[in-house]
Amino acid sequence: MVPPACPSCLRSAEPFFALIPSPLANRAIEQHGCRVGMKHALKGGMKARKLEDLLVYQKALEGIDAVAPILRELLRCRDFELHKQLSESSGRILGHIGEGFGQGTDRQFAKYLCIARGSSQETRGHIAAAARKYPSIPAEVAIHASGVYQDLIDMLTAFIEHLRRCDFRWR
Repeated sequence: MVPPACPSCLRSAEPFFALIPSPLANRAIEQHGCRVGMKHALKGGMKARKLEDLLVYQKALEGIDAVAPILRELLRCRDFELHKQLSESSGRILGHIGEGFGQGTDRQFAKYLCIARGSSQETRGHIAAAARKYPSIPAEVAIHASGVYQDLIDMLTAFIEHLRRCDFRWR
């Protein structure tokens, strides 16, 4: 289902993927019924002040929790190589988001988010390999973990596109 367009900005009222909704954004929702959107975030001065405010960062943390059972099973099966690859690819995502957040421009931030998106794709590949190689990994665990990372990829893609459109010099 496509969310309704915002009457004030006549754009799709897609959720803004980067920030936690604030009271200002909630007021915009109440005033004209749209959901939190980039247009409203900029109007209200909504801004991520710390890394933990980014929804993509929170989703990456959720991904770490989702791959934990798979990593435990890989250790139990003594597949240290696949364990290392999955652990490193999932862990790098947080580092790339954090490093990008510390950059001065949106273009630089987007560059690091692209790298994080690539690591997310890599993680999905390792999850698929582990699930295929070891039937002892429950299918629902692998599907859930892969889904979390696909959601993260979609969020990163939307955030990258937004940053490229805005291209603020200094944040």
